[in-house]
Amino acid sequence: MTHGNENEYNSVYYIPSSRTGLSGANISEMSDHPDLSDPIERIARLERRVERERTARLEAERLLESKSLELFMSNRSLQELAETLERRVEERTAEMRAMQEELRHSQKMEAVGLLAGGVAHDFNNMLMVIGGAAELLIDADADEQSALLAELISAVQRGRELTSRLLSFSRKAAVEEVDIELGHAISTFRPLLQRLLTERVALRVDVPSDLAIRLTRGGLDQLLFNLAANARDAMRDGGTMRIVASPYALTAGEAATLQLAPGAYVCLEVSDTGEGMSAETAQRAFDPFFSTKPVGQGNGLGLATVYSLVQQARGSISLRTALGEGTTFRMLLPRVITPTAARSPGADPSPSDPVIGGRVLVVDDDPAVRRTVVSLLRRQRFETDDVDSAEEALRRLADMPTRFDMVVSDVRMPGMNGCDLALALRTTHPALPVLLVSGFVDDLAVQERIEQAGLMFMHKPFDVPAFLSVVQRTVRGSSGGRLGHLQELPS
Repeated sequence: MTHGNENEYNSVYYIPSSRTGLSGANISEMSDHPDLSDPIERIARLERRVERERTARLEAERLLESKSLELFMSNRSLQELAETLERRVEERTAEMRAMQEELRHSQKMEAVGLLAGGVAHDFNNMLMVIGGAAELLIDADADEQSALLAELISAVQRGRELTSRLLSFSRKAAVEEVDIELGHAISTFRPLLQRLLTERVALRVDVPSDLAIRLTRGGLDQLLFNLAANARDAMRDGGTMRIVASPYALTAGEAATLQLAPGAYVCLEVSDTGEGMSAETAQRAFDPFFSTKPVGQGNGLGLATVYSLVQQARGSISLRTALGEGTTFRMLLPRVITPTAARSPGADPSPSDPVIGGRVLVVDDDPAVRRTVVSLLRRQRFETDDVDSAEEALRRLADMPTRFDMVVSDVRMPGMNGCDLALALRTTHPALPVLLVSGFVDDLAVQERIEQAGLMFMHKPFDVPAFLSVVQRTVRGSSGGRLGHLQELPS
């Protein structure tokens, strides 16, 4: 082939850059190389260069994939680390909550210790009344007997209320919110508050009967107890503590300032005429473990617990104080218009209930209690049988499955407890009602089983007319229906 001029050569052998990635200028430069005079050789060289570029691109893609995998593994490791940290935070949070609960319970037990002297005084007074009335009954005539028996019954009632409040305040319980009628609750708790304040401090209460709030079970008692302890320590030379409650309508502007929802609230104020606080102390009053008392005389959790209880109730608390002018704690708590559990339900005795017969099995490991319950039932013309254990009750019922209309059983007994007995009878004798009675159920798991199963329950010492009314109504309708809770377990 005859070679033409350079421009003609280039025009004939120009390879478009769209196919090779090379430009026409590259081809022109390559044409002057002595080894590239043959066009076929030049094309082969170009193809090899393209192959090298393709190989380099594949290597780059593999490297990119490798880096992506490393990045993925790194992200996965970070995700696993985040999950581990989150799990550890949850575990530590649960531990912290458990420790806080233990601290609160420890504080309540410390407060119960402070009450010991006053409670012992009250019980000794009751025992004095009971013992004296019993002695006088021996030689009393008919007219005196009624008055003496009334004194005995009154002393027992006061003892029952006192022990109920002590157990309610001191025991551990699952956190549960309930509706509380303030007037009734504070009136019931007032004797214990007065004992804590001692005779040096007067207690004044002004709380309407139509105000109710929602708070954790036992929370109001603990709140008032801590504020009363604080007031007592501030009035070493005596004074007055006041508890005042009133309805309060929280406006939108006030609610925004307090970070609450506007609406109906109860304003609860607890004040004392004590020494007051300095501005520095007031600023830290609600801080956990902050105390102005000497080491060993306070754990600094009293007001912190009050603050926590108010926050749980979705309310707010503030204090007004100055040295020498006393202290007032002002709490705003959401108002419950229709309380559902403001009082312990109990069973209201019905004097008009006719005396009816029936067959009742009494189960209690205490022989004196069995004799008393049997005597009360027989006076109402019930036929009775009694055993000292749940196991013996099951054997008696297996031997005579249709003899009894009802079972009255203690909860705390050696071996099988009353709750287990009641649940077992639901399977073997589903139409047989069981009433559980106990002076104290300290096992939280047993409490929860009683409540969840809707078993009938009454506290000992029970009100006799209420107890007999419940037995009469149960025997009358003992076709398998349940009455549900007759009285709340202590909290």
